[in-house]
Amino acid sequence: MAWKNGGGSTTELWVDPPDADLATFDRRLSIAAVHASGPFSAFPGVDRTIALLEGPGMVIDFGAQGEIKLDRPWNPAVFSGDGPAEGRLLSGPCRDFNVMTRRGRWRHRVALFEFKEKDGVPGAISLPAAPTLAVFVVAGAARIDGIHVATKEFVLIEGAATVSASRESPGTALLCASFFPW
Repeated sequence: MAWKNGGGSTTELWVDPPDADLATFDRRLSIAAVHASGPFSAFPGVDRTIALLEGPGMVIDFGAQGEIKLDRPWNPAVFSGDGPAEGRLLSGPCRDFNVMTRRGRWRHRVALFEFKEKDGVPGAISLPAAPTLAVFVVAGAARIDGIHVATKEFVLIEGAATVSASRESPGTALLCASFFPW
């Protein structure tokens, strides 16, 4: 969907409940393509996490509350959607991964997992336990609970207790969003 201000577009990956819109969602995952500097949409009562996927990045300016520099790929930045914010591109367009939860109903945590080789053998990792887990592959490919997931794909796991992931290609990295009831 195109943004009202014309500065970018968003691809919604998942929304809960399934028929929710921007005013009624409880949980939401999306990818944003940011083409121009401009205001962020306010989401009162919503906690947000953004991680840079591609491009030089941006600065998110919250006025008197400070700013966040989003210039390191895959590094999650957490902030409240309550107040006004301005996004300033650093030197060109970028794409980012977004997680949002409605405060009082759900909370979330986003973490980056990068596979390391030990003695030349690709590693496996255990992902955090959570009632709902969304795993987005930012680079490479992985097998997550037996499901092959390639770059720019994600898997949503409901009722997750223990989730294992193993890398299927060099340089594999995952952004993992864990969701917990408030």
